[in-house]
Amino acid sequence: MADNIIRTREDEDKFFWNQPYFAFLDILGFRGLVRNNSHAELVDLYKRLVNFPVEFYTKYHKESQDAKKERLKEYFNPTDLKLVNISDSIMLWTKNSRESSLIELVSAVKMLMQISISVGIPLRGAIVRGDIEVLENNGSLSIIGRGLVHAYESEGRQNWSGCTIDNRIITFLQSFYKVVGQKDPPIAIERLTSLMVETEIPVKNPITMENELKAGFVVNWADNSELSDEQIRKAFAKYNKRKNEPESITKSIEFKIENTIAFYKKFGIKK
Repeated sequence: MADNIIRTREDEDKFFWNQPYFAFLDILGFRGLVRNNSHAELVDLYKRLVNFPVEFYTKYHKESQDAKKERLKEYFNPTDLKLVNISDSIMLWTKNSRESSLIELVSAVKMLMQISISVGIPLRGAIVRGDIEVLENNGSLSIIGRGLVHAYESEGRQNWSGCTIDNRIITFLQSFYKVVGQKDPPIAIERLTSLMVETEIPVKNPITMENELKAGFVVNWADNSELSDEQIRKAFAKYNKRKNEPESITKSIEFKIENTIAFYKKFGIKK
């Protein structure tokens, strides 16, 4: 029984908030980058473009705590947001599943997606809550867990440049505050609702590769961004990504482009 006594914030994290939030982001068109550029060009592109998440995160992570408090409109301890970039995959995760951790993760993903599409490397991703274990040993790094698999599968089903937030995350937070008897949502939840929207998410039919719509929550990367339809279209083709494109995938890419533009038109204009 003594092990279940909550004395500190760390005890509370372990008891209520032990599962981290995990984001898996994929760089769309990365195969085209590899196929249609020389090795030297690819390395240069990778240094200048694909490494931007690491450079962004380094700057983001060094932001003063006071600035974070003001930006997120909520006072909380540092959440130790982590980022790993491997080839065409960008993975971010939090220390715990507190609402403040989710806000920081969604904020970072929103900024990453805005930057990526503006420089011509659109991202597609998913944010989930689940078991993740990061193992480090003598310079090696391994990331394992059901959370990773769930995020990877959720990302791959989408038919646009966008990032979903698993519905179960919202249900989990709502249920917690209902159980503890908190009628009004905390400031952090209000901040979270300004970073995401509930909408119809285009997913791929595995047979026809056409759209099927599924209701859910997504990161609102379109908010406060300034892009034209043409900029979004060019982002999918920049750096020779669509050069010598097989006809078999043209239709799928066009669906992604149109779905991305539709989302931007719906949520990109600040009202």
